[in-house]
Amino acid sequence: MIVKDIMRMGLPVLSTDTMARDAAAYMKGSTVDALLVSKDSSIDGVITAYDIAAHVVANGDDPAATRIGEIMEMPQYACEEGQSVEDAANLMKNQKVPELIVLRNGEPVGIIFASDIVKNQNIKIIDETARRSPGFVSR
Repeated sequence: MIVKDIMRMGLPVLSTDTMARDAAAYMKGSTVDALLVSKDSSIDGVITAYDIAAHVVANGDDPAATRIGEIMEMPQYACEEGQSVEDAANLMKNQKVPELIVLRNGEPVGIIFASDIVKNQNIKIIDETARRSPGFVSR
């Protein structure tokens, strides 16, 4: 299986000048807990709900006055969409990062989280277990 099969596409890109409160509000209103961050046209990092909680709220800082460019995760690691999921998982493990930017010909097209890999593996394991179970009917 390759990264393209399980990556998330269409992840919003916010400016480094976006306030943490606005980023958190966006996350709350959507199904994502991480957003890409850009200063110009390149991806400069990732901001997660955890970053906002740990680096703004827990410090008693004002989310309405804290720019996400100040707290985003960087440097960011990346993989190509055609790489194997196993290679992506190993990169995350070796670099101790929970997500990777996914590139197509060097341009960002999505993101993959460790949780995406785990969910996919759980589905694969459940499916394989079901196929070995008595009473499984193949369609």
